[in-house]
Amino acid sequence: MKIIRHVDLLHFHDIDLLPMMMLARFIRPVVYDVHENYPDEMLVRYWVPDLLRKPLYWLVRSGQYLASLVIRNIVLVVPAQERDFPKRFVRKTIVRNYGSTALLEQVSGDYPSRARRVAFIGSQYPENGTFLVLEIATCLKASGVEVEILCSDRFSSKALRAEFLRRVQALGIERHITLVPNVPAPEIMDILNQARIGLLVNLRVPKQEKALPTRLFEYMAAGLPVVASDLPLIVHYVSDANCGLLAKPEDPQSFTSAIARLLDDEKMAMNMGRRGQHAFIDRFSWESQIPGLLSFYDKILGVAK
Repeated sequence: MKIIRHVDLLHFHDIDLLPMMMLARFIRPVVYDVHENYPDEMLVRYWVPDLLRKPLYWLVRSGQYLASLVIRNIVLVVPAQERDFPKRFVRKTIVRNYGSTALLEQVSGDYPSRARRVAFIGSQYPENGTFLVLEIATCLKASGVEVEILCSDRFSSKALRAEFLRRVQALGIERHITLVPNVPAPEIMDILNQARIGLLVNLRVPKQEKALPTRLFEYMAAGLPVVASDLPLIVHYVSDANCGLLAKPEDPQSFTSAIARLLDDEKMAMNMGRRGQHAFIDRFSWESQIPGLLSFYDKILGVAK
């Protein structure tokens, strides 16, 4: 706590710090960065017993609400989060969690010579499409589509990873699924430079429907066309940039058809990848969000003074 008196403002996003930051707010201005949809997380976390999920949802939602009345400065990621916080007495801004333009420096220019690979670099848990990927791979195999899906080795639990590998073997799709190391964000392009398509397979559940699909912007930076679930926010960005094809998470075959189409039409795939990359540079990079955040800080500090 000693460092608090040596800074002008505190910005945090770990929800477990809320009690301490509510106290710190009486020493320095504090900004609560609502990096995740925490109440909705309680509804899907594997370690939360079913009977406790709804009570925890309301406990977290009401706790955040009350804490925000003390902290008063809130950074949101998507507009849908506004409903969880007071309409009055709280300063709010939206800072979207896009990727950094530094990613562009690592993009390779060998797209036409790449093997038929699809990248799925998201965190591995059911609502994020972990098992849907296996259904898609099974459909690809049945359709005779030769392709390898690179999946990040980033599982929410050892048990989930073991179940994933068990299903891969049981389905006979070892040739279609490859686990790749979970690398830090600055190194993600090492994986994406191996692929022809970026895959987003978010399920149609509240947590996913409200979440900003941050991996989408990394795919865009890499110049990869995307095949993505047709959830509202994903539809917005993919349609805006015209950078990929949409599929239904309830229908694995719709992903299979989209993947096969992009693999078979290299010109269309490359054009979509280029459009996505240009949209990333123009309006979907983290750097585009910095002026708004700095302006929010200025407003907070101006009032504090």
